[in-house]
Amino acid sequence: MQYLGRQTAFANQWPNDQTLLDTFVSEPLYCSLTAGRLNLILQGIEGDLRTA
Repeated sequence: MQYLGRQTAFANQWPNDQTLLDTFVSEPLYCSLTAGRLNLILQGIEGDLRTA
């Protein structure tokens, strides 16, 4: 736990909603995410749209 608490790298920070939205609409996700991660995100969005 101490090790995780000392981490300061950006990859260890969870973005807030506004940061996520700003990045999502301005950056091409296919360049910054692996295919597996992008697929997971798109599946989640599709699932939410189907249940809405």
